[in-house]
Amino acid sequence: MEPGLTRQMARSIEVIEDLDAIEPDDRFRSTASFLDPLSAPMLAHLRRMVRGRFQAGNSRLLCARCGKPVYVSLSGAGIGEHRDGRDAFFAHHAGTAKACEWSTASQSPRDIDRQKFGGAGEGLQHQQLKALLAAMLEADPAFSSICVEHVISRPPKWRKPDVSAKFLGGVIAFDLQLATTQLPVIVAREEFYAQHGIRYVWVTSTNDAVNLAKQAFQDIYWNNNAQIFGIDGRAEAATRAAGELHIWVLSVAPRFDESGLRTVWERRLVPRSKIEWMTPTGRPAFTGSKFEASVRDLIETKFADARKRLLTMVRDEQQQSEAGRAWDEIAVAVGAPRWHQAQDDRAFKAIGVLATSAAGRKMDASHFPPDAMTAVFNDLLEAKSCRGWTTALQHVAAAHQNEQLLSPSSTRKKIARNLSEGHPALDRRYAAMLDILFPKSALARISGAPTEIIDAQ
Repeated sequence: MEPGLTRQMARSIEVIEDLDAIEPDDRFRSTASFLDPLSAPMLAHLRRMVRGRFQAGNSRLLCARCGKPVYVSLSGAGIGEHRDGRDAFFAHHAGTAKACEWSTASQSPRDIDRQKFGGAGEGLQHQQLKALLAAMLEADPAFSSICVEHVISRPPKWRKPDVSAKFLGGVIAFDLQLATTQLPVIVAREEFYAQHGIRYVWVTSTNDAVNLAKQAFQDIYWNNNAQIFGIDGRAEAATRAAGELHIWVLSVAPRFDESGLRTVWERRLVPRSKIEWMTPTGRPAFTGSKFEASVRDLIETKFADARKRLLTMVRDEQQQSEAGRAWDEIAVAVGAPRWHQAQDDRAFKAIGVLATSAAGRKMDASHFPPDAMTAVFNDLLEAKSCRGWTTALQHVAAAHQNEQLLSPSSTRKKIARNLSEGHPALDRRYAAMLDILFPKSALARISGAPTEIIDAQ
């Protein structure tokens, strides 16, 4: 069956009600306008937030037909064509909305997992890695009271992690994740440990990029600094030799080639002392590999001069030709559309406005005074030939923590209108260029998981 037909049938909920909407025009949205613009990381964040709100009894999104809460799902657990918002749909929660003509209510997460594994328990690899992890913690004196499958009781709830220990004056729990599971399970575990001040670590194998591309894993690592931890025999050997836990960190890392920005899994063996264990989420992170910083390093190596010239030239209408030359220097290297093509999409105007949203001050060539940034944004959003830049503007403003610049009522209404009209998403057409010009928002444009694992240099 053609992918388009598959998605059309899955999206039986055609319109949703967003209870967080500030403007009446934003309250009811088509599924396509809400989901299609989302990149893979943004989709994972939305799935997590929607599920967490539902479990807290404070649902954000409702089916517009029956008014029952919905969640964000994808077709199957494997690798889709996009694995971003274009592959997603809304569904009713199990046991709800059976009378709704858009009903998608199905089995509970527990039932799904039970059928998926045929009622069987964990596999041999899971048992082996669990024992391996416990042995590695035993070899590091910083960990004590190491237990396998010990019940952590916090009435009225409890959890039984694969491995737990005392560490840094508190409890730390580890779960081995080798197979897909349901988002409610992931959220429930993380929220339990966070609520009770228990550090929590997801651990997987170190060499299975296919598994890491499945949505259950994406729901974990896109919500944890685009990284996940892994163990194997080499990690155990390093741990025993040093008397300190060594664990693999698999981080999503950027690479530039003739097709633009792509991602790989960058794998490095890291000692315990290099990991930040005291994070706000309670989930440890390796801070030595940050996606944005890696993108910036690549830009400085290859595109710094052309990028600087382009962002300077878009402030002066008389410099369009010079801006085009700088654009093409980058476009040729990364396979982006050339300047003469980009001008059909009003790229000169758009880049100046996006730069304004990034800098928080006027950076475009329009006639508006410096303090009239709302007019700058509205001018772009109103022009029919520029409405395809709406999602790019949202991404760049959010990445630079300047979302408030788009908060005036007039701007929000234009954004809602443009998204509902279904214009071509120019942030995808020009993704390679936007990644270089606005690297802080590069992570938001990733369309799926990396497919290659490489060892860090």
